Parts: sequence; C-alpha cells; structure tokens
Amino acid sequence: MSSSDQHTHGDSGHMSHPSGYDKHEVSVLGIALVALGSIVFLVVSGALLDTYYVMEREKIAYEQTLKPRDERLLSLRAQENSRIHGYGYADTTKVMAHIPIDSAIQQVVQEYQAKQSGETAR
Repeated sequence: MSSSDQHTHGDSGHMSHPSGYDKHEVSVLGIALVALGSIVFLVVSGALLDTYYVMEREKIAYEQTLKPRDERLLSLRAQENSRIHGYGYADTTKVMAHIPIDSAIQQVVQEYQAKQSGETAR
C-alpha cells in the first residue's frame, strides 16, 4: 500500500475523511432532547390555545346573553309590562283606560260567545 492509499483507507481499510470534515458521530441524546422539547412545546401550546378559546367563547356568551342591559331599556320594558299587565289610564284626560291583556282577551271571547249564542237563538 502506498502512502496515499493509507490516507484514503486508513489502518482499518475504511475510507477516512480529510482533515476539513466533521469526524464526530450524531448525538442521539441531542436529537431525543430536541424531539422531546418539541413535543412538550406542542402539547403546552395546544393546551394554552384551548384555554384561550374557551375563555373567548364564554366572554362572547356573556356579552350576548348575560351582560346587564342599559338602564333606559330596562325602564322602557318595565313601563311596557305595567301597561300590558296592569290597569290605568291610556291618556292624560283620564277618558280612556287600559286593562291587562289577559282580561281584555277574556272579555273579547265572552262577548263573541254571547254574540254567537244570541244568533243561534234566533
């Protein structure tokens, strides 16, 4: 074997690298740690995103259904309910009155039934 053959084949007969190349083996531990770190990062990121999503969904639900409404709207609804379900005057001259809607419906039904029974008696 010549000296150039020893450089390329070395003592064991395998090809050796020239002095400018990395001669170290791949670190299996390093690769395993990077893989494990990546998996932990993905799991933690997924859990945080899920928590954020749940919080935002609850915030939207609160704003759409549970959030206290404007006082003016609540006052208007109270006035409407008292007018629909209570007795009072419909005008300031106290000529026309209003009665609860349920009573008005019953009166209309009774008047209709009385009218129908009067027509059948003829």
